[in-house]
Amino acid sequence: MFKNLDASLKIQLNQLVTPFSLEHTLRCGQSFRWRKLGDWWYGVVDEKVVKIRQIDDKLWFQTFPEEANAAFMRNYFRLDDNLPHILSQISRDEHIRRAIQRFSGLRIIRQQPWECLISYICATYKNIPAIKETILNLSKRFGTKITFNGYDFYTFPKPSDLANSDIEDLRKCKLGFRAKRVLKTSRIIHKEEIDLEALRKTDYEHARNELLSLPGVGPKVADCVLLF
Repeated sequence: MFKNLDASLKIQLNQLVTPFSLEHTLRCGQSFRWRKLGDWWYGVVDEKVVKIRQIDDKLWFQTFPEEANAAFMRNYFRLDDNLPHILSQISRDEHIRRAIQRFSGLRIIRQQPWECLISYICATYKNIPAIKETILNLSKRFGTKITFNGYDFYTFPKPSDLANSDIEDLRKCKLGFRAKRVLKTSRIIHKEEIDLEALRKTDYEHARNELLSLPGVGPKVADCVLLF
């Protein structure tokens, strides 16, 4: 069961601000491209397949084709955020307090803004299994295949891939009425009319208004993108 661990890198969680639960973090529905195969979680982050598991106070991980270091994983899972302090600020609400107790160690991951934006445009009026299917279809049709540990994975399409796509090809990914919105927003981002990375450095109201100007982005989608 542990034959791959010798080739893996690890993060000592007891050296960080705890708690952290990989299971709660990846199962909660904030990101749609993680899947559990056996004892390991697999996902695609920044064009790398990430294989990761948690054993007690350690995270064991491998990436392919490029090797990522612990700093990459710490950044993605926001392991240096002071979670106890954050939770103390939001746990005044009774419902939030119960959720914190039930899902101890859940952290908000730091997603790539472009993928997060398109994913949540695709998510409108869909349940999580349907969202996952749509995003997988997009990645299969417009992304690049990576085979790792005998499984096929796909990178998320670049803005240029979707901006230059055909509306009918988008509809084949089960986008439905969202296809036009995804196409229009992709063309705006591809032309760099809005810089998603730059929005990280602006204030909430400005960033939210910029996102709300994009086709397919309403208040809920905008806030999801800003949160993640």
